[in-house]
Formats: sequence, C-alpha cells, structure tokens
Amino acid sequence: MRVAVSAAVGIAVFVFIVAAVGLRTEAPVSDEFIARSLGDGGGRNVVNVVIVDFRGFDTMGEITVLSIAGLGVYGLVRLARRERHELRTFAPIRPERLRRRRRTS
Repeated sequence: MRVAVSAAVGIAVFVFIVAAVGLRTEAPVSDEFIARSLGDGGGRNVVNVVIVDFRGFDTMGEITVLSIAGLGVYGLVRLARRERHELRTFAPIRPERLRRRRRTS
C-alpha cells in the first residue's frame, strides 16, 4: 500500500512539473536581471547586483529577521545558564556537609 501511494504521489508531481513548464508564456525574469545588471546596478556579477541593488530592502529585512532570531537564541541560552546556576546555588545542604563544616570551624 505504501509503495502504491508513494508511486502515485511521485507520478502526480512529475505530471504537475511537466505541465507547469509547458504552460510558461512569458520570458523568464532572469533575462531582465541579466540585461539590467551592468547598466542599472553597475556590476557584472548578476547575483550580487540582484541581492544588493534590486532587492536591497528585502535582503535588509532578512538580515534583520536573522539578527532578531539570533538575539532570541542568545537570550534563551543565557536564561538556561542562569537557571542552572541558581539551581546549584540554592540546592539544599546535605547533612554530611553540615557535619564537615562544624568540625572545621
């Protein structure tokens, strides 16, 4: 049964991809980016021109999201360390430790 379902899904995806590629009526957007990269962006490396010049605000937004996520992870790590330290600091004293302290003082 699993093999039949997997084969059916694979065939459906293949048919969808073939149909989607065949239905393209417009020229790809990448041709426009390549044509405008030197004149409008001032660079020969199309990828860099697209990231920095054409989609600069989008890239800045992605960097902001990653920075905020990194700050969140940093805060969670600090919180976990603090809680672990507090558990060690405020752990109840065992009776054998009390006996040792009384003998030494």
